[in-house]
Amino acid sequence: MAGLATILFGCIFLQRLAVPVGAIQLSLSFLIGYGGLAYLLLRGRLALSFPLCILFFVVMAALTMSILHSGSSASLMSFFYLFSIYSLYLFKVRGDGRAAAEEIQDLYQAFMLIAAAGGIVQFCLQFVLPYELLFPLETFVPAQFLFGEIYNVIIPLTYGSPIVKSNGFIFLEPSFFSQFLALAFLLELMDRQRASRLALLAGGLLVAYSGTGLLLIALFLPYLMLRRGNLYLLLFAIGALIVLGFSATALNLDSFLGRVGEFNSPESSGFARFVSPFYLFRDFMGTSGAFLLGLGPGSIDEVMKQASYRGYVSHDPTWIKAVLEYGVIAGLLLLGYVVAAFFSGSRNKVLSAILLCLFLFLGGYLLNPIMHFLFAALLVWPNAETAAIQATRARSPAGMGAGAVHPARRDSPRLP
Repeated sequence: MAGLATILFGCIFLQRLAVPVGAIQLSLSFLIGYGGLAYLLLRGRLALSFPLCILFFVVMAALTMSILHSGSSASLMSFFYLFSIYSLYLFKVRGDGRAAAEEIQDLYQAFMLIAAAGGIVQFCLQFVLPYELLFPLETFVPAQFLFGEIYNVIIPLTYGSPIVKSNGFIFLEPSFFSQFLALAFLLELMDRQRASRLALLAGGLLVAYSGTGLLLIALFLPYLMLRRGNLYLLLFAIGALIVLGFSATALNLDSFLGRVGEFNSPESSGFARFVSPFYLFRDFMGTSGAFLLGLGPGSIDEVMKQASYRGYVSHDPTWIKAVLEYGVIAGLLLLGYVVAAFFSGSRNKVLSAILLCLFLFLGGYLLNPIMHFLFAALLVWPNAETAAIQATRARSPAGMGAGAVHPARRDSPRLP
């Protein structure tokens, strides 16, 4: 339990914190994640997936070709960072990870219920407390110990509004808060569908005022409703929409509804997230070399700067960053490796699809260690995998068959 639980706790509650090392910052979630990985390996709880190892080295070879093409403009630090992050997906929990998957998902939902309650409290307190107390990490923690200068923690509902979006005190941005809540909401819908939990998570989503989490729910809610055939869930959804419709003005939901037209505005967030990547591809991948082998790791920042001179705001969702920096060949191979890791032995293909959508389209997560450790602990490591299971069986005590049950292991396996 300790290894996966510690990693999950770090990804949720400690994502704002960093450890300064010289001129750089190391995410505390990153350090805790690798500490948890080392603990699980030393305890013998993880095994290598040999098919994923083979695919991983093919991907690394293709990425190396891209770097050689980029020459001196390539950031080797970015490449080594990518190598360290994507090597996470090579591991699987030894034996049957079903119990591990169920427990870690339950724990994630429990953590997010706490975060949702904190977000609602934070939003309500802004009407009686100063901003300094609403964002205590910014107020009381020195800047060098806060991770991610590029993230916007304090965001007003609209330009000049005195009301700010909630980040749950602990999340990098309201959009992160919204996406983590949406994932917990969808997990609850796939499982017990407890109305009290759904209501609390929905309240957190509401005060985050971020469209990415709601978009994730909108993409998968119809399928989940049809799959479960739950009339009460359908009535709950219809009732919630009616209530929100009548209270849109009072709840400042106009800030949500008004964003529908953002996709046509080149200066808007919606355009930057979902439309500008195609503009980036059009404007900067015109030559055959760039198309096939990319512009080099770390080049996305300069590309986005150049895009601003062309009259539109841009964003770097995972898929476009991979393709721009490493080219169509290596970029698609890298993304294909992640797809294989997410779906290899997955007992919950819907969860795999949800996390893949989140990874590819809803944020710039190519090199975000917080999200990758979340994906690994919540989905990839507990996935069943033949090679990992066989490695466990090969170590069974002498005289016991592969299908036999050790006397000390008759109970359900515990979460590592």
